[in-house]
Amino acid sequence: MEYSEAIKILRRHNRWRRGAYIEMDNPTIIGIAIDTVLSDYKDRRDMLNWANSELKAKPKMGRIENPLMVKFLKKIVKWLED
Repeated sequence: MEYSEAIKILRRHNRWRRGAYIEMDNPTIIGIAIDTVLSDYKDRRDMLNWANSELKAKPKMGRIENPLMVKFLKKIVKWLED
């Protein structure tokens, strides 16, 4: 399931849960949507942790400090935090 589809399903379910006069979605589909969102969150968190650790890492022997890579990693961090 795509992330955007999972969000739509969960928003609809939340409206139903709060009393909207709409039919409840299949509980299996709701569970898959929850799994999709949680998996995406974990992937983003892992990428954010990796990018932050690369930005904070001390240069290693033979490692080239590329200013473009640092700029790229900072953009990734900003995108993941939004």
